[in-house]
Amino acid sequence: MTIADANTVEDDFISFGRIVRTQGNKGEVRVAFDTDTPEDFYKFLEQGAYLALPDNSEPKPIEVEDVWLHKGFVIVKIKGVDDMNAAQRLRGAQFQIAHNLRPPLAEGEYYLDQLIGLKALDAETGGELGSIFDMKTIAGNLLMEIQKPDGSVYMAPFVSAFIRGVDLKKRQIHLLLPEGLDQL
Repeated sequence: MTIADANTVEDDFISFGRIVRTQGNKGEVRVAFDTDTPEDFYKFLEQGAYLALPDNSEPKPIEVEDVWLHKGFVIVKIKGVDDMNAAQRLRGAQFQIAHNLRPPLAEGEYYLDQLIGLKALDAETGGELGSIFDMKTIAGNLLMEIQKPDGSVYMAPFVSAFIRGVDLKKRQIHLLLPEGLDQL
């Protein structure tokens, strides 16, 4: 079971990377990508990328002149951003794609935003375990933050050993969690 790590920013767009700094002196930017692989980031760019500035203004469509991988980051040259000062003003901006344009995933794969809000049910009893309100990666492990009906929160690994089924239409995930995990 795999997921594509793209974060929902608002209903119409999802974020798939954030500009962390400039790269060189010709307007290139260094991007921390929020996808499983750089290749997935490239696919999102090809679908028609937008840039959302940190000032919360409406995302604007961009044209990418060049893109490459460098030291674990994606380097992007955006058309019209031609010097270091222009690139610096984009720090913190997020690369986004229109929600309806993101590439379809294979069977058993999910975007993070599809999982947030799912009702977590015990796979054996059908009892409510809570609802997923966030997904976090800690020490390389993807974790579901689950809020129990009483308001308390616990984390459970998003691994196939615990997941018995995901029903996006019913907004449910069926889990078989080890006893006591919700007490940690």
